[in-house]
Amino acid sequence: MWLILLVPWMLVGPLSGMAFDGGATAEAYVFFWSTITYPVSVALAALFRKWHPYAVILPFLNFAACCASPLLHK
Repeated sequence: MWLILLVPWMLVGPLSGMAFDGGATAEAYVFFWSTITYPVSVALAALFRKWHPYAVILPFLNFAACCASPLLHK
């Protein structure tokens, strides 16, 4: 499932830098870094899934950070 979600990431991921158009806020940093590091978390989940089965939940943290980033807005 996570590998399928990499396809839309290729379109949206490079555009995540536009989060800083409103200024350098904590919300923008969390959204940017959680979006950019998504492929890394997918690769780590694929690598460690044999030894640690719960590692497949790792990419979910990126989605959780993206959803929680508006909570950082003042």
